[in-house]
Amino acid sequence: MEVTFIPELYSISLNDDRNPTDDASFSTLTSSPGLLGINIFHSCKGLLCCATYNENKLDNDYHVYNPTTKQFITLPQPVEGVEGDVYGLCLAFDPSKSAHYKVVCVWTTPLSDYFQIEIYSSETGQWRISGEPFYTEDTLFGYGVYWNGSINWINIWEDSLYFNVDEERLGKIPMRKIRGNHYFDTPWRYFGESQDHLHLIEVCDPCNTHFSVYGMKKDYSEWFLNYSVDLDDLLTTFPEMTRCNPNSVSFDRYDFSILSLLRGEKDEESYLVLYIPGKAIRYNLVNGTFWKLCDIETMTGKQSLHHHGWPDVYEYIESLASV
Repeated sequence: MEVTFIPELYSISLNDDRNPTDDASFSTLTSSPGLLGINIFHSCKGLLCCATYNENKLDNDYHVYNPTTKQFITLPQPVEGVEGDVYGLCLAFDPSKSAHYKVVCVWTTPLSDYFQIEIYSSETGQWRISGEPFYTEDTLFGYGVYWNGSINWINIWEDSLYFNVDEERLGKIPMRKIRGNHYFDTPWRYFGESQDHLHLIEVCDPCNTHFSVYGMKKDYSEWFLNYSVDLDDLLTTFPEMTRCNPNSVSFDRYDFSILSLLRGEKDEESYLVLYIPGKAIRYNLVNGTFWKLCDIETMTGKQSLHHHGWPDVYEYIESLASV
């Protein structure tokens, strides 16, 4: 799992009880002179899509990188010849079907309400425009998930979107009706894929340690309940999760972020990776057992993975895939 804190990158083992450290496997990307920072946009089947920021260049450089082999390729600039802003880059890679991958870029021009999709193919080494510009509001293109042959993007308030990469077709993902008043606080805390399942985690009340994990049907018809989570035992063991609510004398708020959800080969092996103040926790989704993976204060310093945020955390697995 890769966690981005520009300009440094850190890795956390999901099995070993050890502190996260600066990952030397990124040295081939971070050794260029004048480098200001690096950001991970997306991960998929062992490959990472990254951007580097250099003080000597106006444009970012975009790369596809394999941390296992330390190989990377610098992509041609998307939005070539157009004054546009990149809103998201996502990898579409399934090594069981092809050794080639694609990168899906969503961009828009200044003062425009419409977005454009552009696709890079590792087979051709070129970008090309896909489809017509389209309109959407509040779609989080920076948090795409590759699942079901599509890039899936969550929308905060309305139906979400998916883009079928092979058919180059946009579609809608129906979203669960938001309960209560969430004008300033969306209940969606996690949106991701594991073992060919698309997951959505809903936390409707920050004063509650109970929440639900939903899965999406392959035909995008509806969400269904996968797991019900109760963190009361975790709260008892780690009381530092409790934050006093200054607006209420009766209710506290609980400080945690959902970093990842990993499905096991057996359902009872599925677990969450949670951040609580200063620690990463592995929490079993079936039996509720948990243990500390590592301390995180050493890597974040005074920074905090605020429980309302979507942390820049990306899973990666070892792969020999060529870029």
